[in-house]
Amino acid sequence: MPRARRSPAAPRDSVDAVVEGWRRARPDLDVAPVAVVLRLARVRALLEQEIEALLARHGLSSATFAALAA
Repeated sequence: MPRARRSPAAPRDSVDAVVEGWRRARPDLDVAPVAVVLRLARVRALLEQEIEALLARHGLSSATFAALAA
């Protein structure tokens, strides 16, 4: 499968640095899935922060919300 190349104008982030490190260390591996997983993990962390802030405005935590929702 051909490697997807990012546009030179595209912003770089810490995920790009990790992927580039893997590509240098193991050019035989397709590390594109690593970039996807790392970016999804970043999205998840941002969503969790927003959810915690929303719950806190109502005097709840994710643990108390989970207990109430069970």
